[in-house]
Amino acid sequence: MDDGSTDASPEVARSFPVTYLRQENQGPSAARNFGVAQSSGDYLAFLDQDDVWLPRKLAVQVDLLQREPDVAFALCHLRYLLEDEDHPPEWFHRKGPPEGEPGYAPCCWLLRRSAWETVGPMRTDRRYTQDVDWMARAADLGLQARMVPETLAMKRIHDANLMGEKIEATKREFLVTLRDSVLRKRTEQ
Repeated sequence: MDDGSTDASPEVARSFPVTYLRQENQGPSAARNFGVAQSSGDYLAFLDQDDVWLPRKLAVQVDLLQREPDVAFALCHLRYLLEDEDHPPEWFHRKGPPEGEPGYAPCCWLLRRSAWETVGPMRTDRRYTQDVDWMARAADLGLQARMVPETLAMKRIHDANLMGEKIEATKREFLVTLRDSVLRKRTEQ
């Protein structure tokens, strides 16, 4: 799913045997929602252009979901790839252990389509925390997740990362997501 890229991404994508979809830039939530709507498989996985999946990622996570039918989605450990080891972005304050750490970024997810349908699409009004919001809604609905204790994804960190774009706006969205979760839990009681 190409969310209005302005680089050589279309040519690169078309060089592989994939279905190439494009929309004008609307942000990560709209791109993921559109991609899911156009897909037909039982499993959903997301990979941003600057992140990396290790070769066994999908196989390990599919195996877990096939063995545990009550699990709605699988996560995996991730490792950070700093574009500039000597000068990381000011907003990035942790490197994580070299062997990886539990990952919650979308590049670490493998969802059953039924989990997506239960939780619903990503909120397009959340520019920086749409993934956190989706995970909070899944948890609030009682969906089970399992963490594969193996590093299967790498998250690239650089000055152009969306999360670091506006750190104060990101913090505000985190607080709104937390508030929304608390309100959902209160209305259930």
